Amino acid sequence: MLYFGLVKAVEAARSLKNQKEPGSAASLNHSGRLLRRCRALCSDRPEVEVEAELVLDDSDGAAWLHKHCPEHGLERAMVARSGWYLEGLDDYYYRLNPGPSRPDPRRLSGHVLYLTTMRCNFRCPVCFLELDREKELTESIEAPSLDQIRELVGRFRGWRAEIFPLGAEPTMRPELPEIIALIRRSGNYPVLVSNGERLRDARFFRCLVDAGLSKLVLSIDALADPQVEQQFRGRQVERSKFQVLELARKFGLPVQLERCMARGINDDDLNAHLRLARGFPMVHNLVYRSYLDVGSCSSSFSREHQLLPDEIVEALGRANPELAMRDFYVFQKLLYALCRITGMPRCHRTQALFVPRDAAPPLAEVLDFETLEPILERFAEDTPAKPRRAAASLLAWLGRRLVHRPDLLYVFGLQGLRRFSYPERHYPNSYLSVCVSSLYDAATYHATGVWRCHSVWHHGGKPEDFEPFCKVILDSSRFKRRLLHYQQSAGRS
Repeated sequence: MLYFGLVKAVEAARSLKNQKEPGSAASLNHSGRLLRRCRALCSDRPEVEVEAELVLDDSDGAAWLHKHCPEHGLERAMVARSGWYLEGLDDYYYRLNPGPSRPDPRRLSGHVLYLTTMRCNFRCPVCFLELDREKELTESIEAPSLDQIRELVGRFRGWRAEIFPLGAEPTMRPELPEIIALIRRSGNYPVLVSNGERLRDARFFRCLVDAGLSKLVLSIDALADPQVEQQFRGRQVERSKFQVLELARKFGLPVQLERCMARGINDDDLNAHLRLARGFPMVHNLVYRSYLDVGSCSSSFSREHQLLPDEIVEALGRANPELAMRDFYVFQKLLYALCRITGMPRCHRTQALFVPRDAAPPLAEVLDFETLEPILERFAEDTPAKPRRAAASLLAWLGRRLVHRPDLLYVFGLQGLRRFSYPERHYPNSYLSVCVSSLYDAATYHATGVWRCHSVWHHGGKPEDFEPFCKVILDSSRFKRRLLHYQQSAGRS
């Protein structure tokens, strides 16, 4: 296939992805192909949007974001080392989604995040909140009252969304069990992102599960490497997090296990977490996530340590044939097609593939990826003129392939299952979801792409008062000031 024929063997990058060039916009010379024009951010002043182009460079095969800032001159940032991978997926995605970049808020009902407390019992070097910076501003932000949270949750009644009552550390909020119960009674699904420290208390953990907690998100960045734990979390946490995993298994609570990665620090032995996830049946999702150059991270890491999504995908493929880069590529196209049919957003920076836990056949075999790719191409060609016919044809083909694999139907029907209140803990578990996620930072921010995000931060007020999570975390000071503004506005109303 054309895209796969363009793959170049490249060594792991050890250099900065940001390169600045002086001069005017006209002086930005490059040998390559323009993929699309877009809006980006000035890396020196992330609050300023600038004109940009996404370009595939012929000289290195990488995809670059070329930015034109009137104040700071020209800048370029690498957004994909394997340019063919981004080019093919970018082209396919925008052929299916040519409309406005900011969708209806109900189309962003995949993940809704909001703040419950600014307290935390950790000081992780990779946290974007920077709790010890601008302490006066941080301490002026009050946690929303239970009545305010009840009102907020009520605005999303019946959305069947995953709602994240976030912190700093949400388990520091005494009323967390009641907050979880409020979310569940509203017809949504409470998901807890936690450092796990308080969840070692089995009675407290059980209380959250009984209140209706639907999933736990837990990070384990290293296995048997205290130095890496110290670099990422500021303390040794592996033993305590294994205790939490055992309790989740005991309580039957689904877990999303995450690994934050930095180049040259913990980007080796990628199979270790896959083996760990397969050993815990309640781990439904395994996420490999890059360190992000935001918040307090810059004091412990540099942009040299940051990994791009395609770099992680390629590294996974080298480590394990079950996670081949080609299979990721085809499956993303399928996910884009299904999201086009359902109207749900899909973030460019999140890649996914389902791998068998035990004796189940690989997804590439079940769906015959070689046959599937031209079918997906026909779907993209037919959708503009005959969207219903194109959708029916693709779904019928999938149905024929999956008729003998009912345990895989949940892979493509999570949103529908949620709308029938089918709990995730009862989903078939013969396949494990492996995801690669790397949020935007100021260098790689793509204003069109970021508004396709399926994770949104809700500030308060109306359901329309949201921003993509990638945009929120770019500047902790701006984030805190925005929270304070909404609190003050709520107090006056």
